[in-house]
Amino acid sequence: MGCDLLAVSAGGDRGAFAAGLLNGWSQTGTRPRFRVVTGVSVGALIAPFAFLGPRYDHVLREVTLSAGPGRFFRRRSPISGLLGDGFASSEPLGLLLATYVTAEVLQEIASEYRHGRDLYIMTTDLDAGVPVIWNMGAIAASDSPDALTLFRQVMRASAAIPVAVSPVLINVTAAGRHFQELHVDGSVVHQVFLYPYSAPLPAPAARNAGPSCSAFIIMNTQFNSNWSPTPRRTLGIGERTMQTLTRVEASTDVDRIFAALQRQSIDFNLAYIDSDFQVAHPRDFDQSYMRALYVYGQQLGSRDDPWHNMPPQSQPVNRSASINQRETLLLRCAHCSDVH
Repeated sequence: MGCDLLAVSAGGDRGAFAAGLLNGWSQTGTRPRFRVVTGVSVGALIAPFAFLGPRYDHVLREVTLSAGPGRFFRRRSPISGLLGDGFASSEPLGLLLATYVTAEVLQEIASEYRHGRDLYIMTTDLDAGVPVIWNMGAIAASDSPDALTLFRQVMRASAAIPVAVSPVLINVTAAGRHFQELHVDGSVVHQVFLYPYSAPLPAPAARNAGPSCSAFIIMNTQFNSNWSPTPRRTLGIGERTMQTLTRVEASTDVDRIFAALQRQSIDFNLAYIDSDFQVAHPRDFDQSYMRALYVYGQQLGSRDDPWHNMPPQSQPVNRSASINQRETLLLRCAHCSDVH
């Protein structure tokens, strides 16, 4: 068995990109049987089916293209949201997981785990304020009567956006004590993760690490930043702030993975939504946008080499001439004695 690794990032409705890319990759007949698969947020919904291989590509397509507020979450009234633990419930997502994450799927994941493959999903433990990496293969292979319930709970928690969606309460046993933890979306801490800095790689694969090993990172992200005015409204400012934080966090995560892989002589391969994708995104979970993004990912995945071997470099922001002139004036005045 090889030691190829796959990481699928967070990204909300942009998960259609990863699903399309994996489907396109399968069509080429070159998609590896990954030694390790990891996922965060929407990547956590994709990871188990990517782990099981191309025969579950239809599930990836159905789940990501049918995604929507009503399909994943049920909105509450503003008052109920403020007085409760979130403005939406993830019960619809729980029902969706019950449809696709079956006892048979759990048995397949357990079998692959026993053959030396690993599946990791990240959530955020709000009580402790730390990221938690769940060994989903170990859960599946535990023979616990609660294994399937816990498996689905972890997937559901990894997509629970804090405040917007209710946290998931997970029963935990440690050191003989039983207690409960509130878990939410793993992207609170990381947009993507891979074993070198976030989770231990089991010893058998670590011994195989070398030039023949390759890591594939699928980022449901557009790294390029085109300048546009921020609306002078509270919600507009908040939305733009979150977009900026998410993009910077994604870039930082990719840089960390790249540095770690270089130290271990593992090939780095990165795919992301490039600047050539220009379809309008009028609202979250817009069906036309997601279908176009799925096709874009599928076409990219079917190419001979859709991967970048370096993290995306920071590009100059595309601004108007008047803005550039203003920057020049500010630069000059930075050396003026009368500027305070």
